Amino acid sequence: YQSLIRAERLVDGLLGRGDRFIAVDRFDYDKDCGDDVVMTNPSLLAVIDPDLGGTLLELDYRPADFCLSNTLTRQKEAYHHKLTGEAEEAEATDAPASIHDLVRVKEEGLAEWLVYDKGIRRLFTDRLLPAETNMTAYVANEYEERGAFADGRFVIEAVDAGESEASVTLSCLGAVATPAGNVPLTLTKIYRMNDRDASLTVEYLLENADGEPVTVKVATELNLTLLAVDAEDRYWTGGSAGQTRPRLKESLEDDGVNQVGLADEYFGFAVTAASEPSSTAWRFPVYTVSQSEGGFERTYQGSCMTFVRSVTVAPGEPIQWSVTLSVKGNKEKS
Repeated sequence: YQSLIRAERLVDGLLGRGDRFIAVDRFDYDKDCGDDVVMTNPSLLAVIDPDLGGTLLELDYRPADFCLSNTLTRQKEAYHHKLTGEAEEAEATDAPASIHDLVRVKEEGLAEWLVYDKGIRRLFTDRLLPAETNMTAYVANEYEERGAFADGRFVIEAVDAGESEASVTLSCLGAVATPAGNVPLTLTKIYRMNDRDASLTVEYLLENADGEPVTVKVATELNLTLLAVDAEDRYWTGGSAGQTRPRLKESLEDDGVNQVGLADEYFGFAVTAASEPSSTAWRFPVYTVSQSEGGFERTYQGSCMTFVRSVTVAPGEPIQWSVTLSVKGNKEKS
């Protein structure tokens, strides 16, 4: 990613783009036979994927040549059964044991970290959860997905690009599951970016088309990576993090906050996520369990920040909120 992002910045120079520009391109970026939208300014490149929840497929912080969205989704691997004991015993054989048949672990309790994601981990994934869902259940993926927006297909309603600002409007007609049946809901997302700032805002509108009022938790999930989970120079900021600089291996829960974030002193930038209005923020590391020549080990794959709010959506009473993701750097690459 570092080399690719740097190459793109060099191309900007050849195209005569200065320190202020905004570009919006619509094409099939990920080759899945559906249009994506790429928003670019001198500081950020954001790739919007309408076909998978209207999420961000990629987010690059260009001054540091750093891909913030370089995360990995947790999936079941064929060798995980060696930690859980689910496999049937192999037939006896005189053949020498393969290195792949040996079970070495680099830490105890690795089976507890075998958590598999419900969908691809991206930025601005939107979930509808039962009102009683707590952070413990969310981290363990032991919750019920009541809506269809997280992996729903959004329609590109409008792409507007001016000289200094651009916006992309997406919408999805979905539903929320209730004991009485499904209630139709429409979610509209508007991505906004200007011609200079390392900042991206998503404005939300959740509408009840014609059903009974429903009460749910709306979760806006952001998955990013700073490449190290237990380093002194990568840490959580905002909320209960205060001035203590807790490392990214810590899990934090804050109620009634407007912004939280994480900082990377090694690469020289900090990321802030701001919610309007204020909400509950859940933050935790995401690990996979992989097998190497040295044995089974837990590997950091990203940091999850999720804003959660309880809402009642009634006909004619749309719910609005916004989330802004900003990056502030203290050094830039040439």
